[in-house]
Amino acid sequence: MHRRRSERLSLLLALGLLGGCVERPPATDAPPKESAEASQTPTGMPRVQAPSVTAIRGRIEQVERAGPYTYVRLDPAAGGSWVVVMGTLPSAVGDDAAFVIHGTRTDFYSKRLDRQFDELLFGQLDAPT
Repeated sequence: MHRRRSERLSLLLALGLLGGCVERPPATDAPPKESAEASQTPTGMPRVQAPSVTAIRGRIEQVERAGPYTYVRLDPAAGGSWVVVMGTLPSAVGDDAAFVIHGTRTDFYSKRLDRQFDELLFGQLDAPT
C-alpha cells in the first residue's frame, strides 16, 4: 500500500513538472483586441465612455420605459439629449429635470426599445438642492 502511494505521488509530481513545460505565446505590449464580450461589463451592461458633460438640465420632452430603465429625451434647448436612468422618475413630460451624468455611449442600440440612439447619456436624477 505504501508503494502504491509512492507511485501515485511520483506520477502526480511528474505530471505537474511536465505541465510547467508547456510552451506559452510570447508576451506583447499591445492591448488585447476587444471582443463583443469585452465591450460589456461582467453584469452584461455595455461599457460606457467618460462623459463629455457631467450634468445636464432641461425640460422633459419624452419618456420611454424599458424594463428597469427609463429613457428621457430633453428639450432642444438642452441639446435634445437622451438620458437613461435606472428605475422610474418622479418627473413627467413637461417637467424640468437635472441629471448627473456618469458616462456616454454613441451608436447605442436598445434591444428593449428596438431603437438606435446616436448618443445616450447614462446618469441619475440629480437631487434638488
